Amino acid sequence: MTRARSPVLQRGLRLNWQLDERLPEHVYADPTRLGQILANLVGNAIKFTEHGSVDVHITPQHDQRISFRVADTGPGIPESIRATIFEPFARGDQGVPQTPGTGLGLAICRELVGLMGGRIDVESAEGRGTTFSFTVELPACDAIVPAAVDTDRPRTPSRPGAHHDTPQAILAEDEPTNALLLSTLLERAGWAVTTVTDGAEAVEAWQEAQPELMILDMQMPHTNGDQAAARIRSLEQQHRVPRTPIVMLTAHALDDVRERARQAGCDHYLTKPVAPEDLYSVLDWAQGGDGSP
Repeated sequence: MTRARSPVLQRGLRLNWQLDERLPEHVYADPTRLGQILANLVGNAIKFTEHGSVDVHITPQHDQRISFRVADTGPGIPESIRATIFEPFARGDQGVPQTPGTGLGLAICRELVGLMGGRIDVESAEGRGTTFSFTVELPACDAIVPAAVDTDRPRTPSRPGAHHDTPQAILAEDEPTNALLLSTLLERAGWAVTTVTDGAEAVEAWQEAQPELMILDMQMPHTNGDQAAARIRSLEQQHRVPRTPIVMLTAHALDDVRERARQAGCDHYLTKPVAPEDLYSVLDWAQGGDGSP
């Protein structure tokens, strides 16, 4: 949590980590996913807390479950928006000026916690701070072991012309939390994922890997997803290579956005934050299954 310490020191806040002494030394977990959840929750707490402290409590529970609690002394979340705080683009200003952001952080935290078999909750009172908490199963282990592929996710046969034993996807997404969620879902479904942050990088990765699927964010810093898709379609025609399935990611399910994606040569689109069942439907389609996105 090095990134969180700088604003804490600058504003005189106290960031307290309280790890229960009963916690096991090693647990079986995805450190990237768990770290992203905590980074979002602690980052939000710091952003909305002007004075006082942010406290992180990590405590073992029964059945190899561990609870995480992030509490702040900020202004609290108004009751009128508390029920929707985990919805995409919900903005809980909590009494301070809004800072730039995607509005997806808490929604994606909910998705990531759900993927780990848990649930995230919030308790808050105006003027008395906010507490986010979640509990997930993290079995103790004696050694570091690699994460397993989700065997509960049924595989579909590769589409005609696919040439990789493990289907490959190029994911172009410049927002780290959303990229983590999507890459996690893809890997759990048995896909190999290459993540880039710009449309130009996506075109280059497509040329090198010849993947079974391209997933492109509509808005990126330099080259947007629709521009990258149009470039890929042009290169396919120029070199007479098979058409690669392209899916556009968009934060807005508007008709004009869909039309832009269609004109650029995209086959389908997904609205962020992406629901697992929607992504799995796209994967079925991309691999020649009966799924219809």
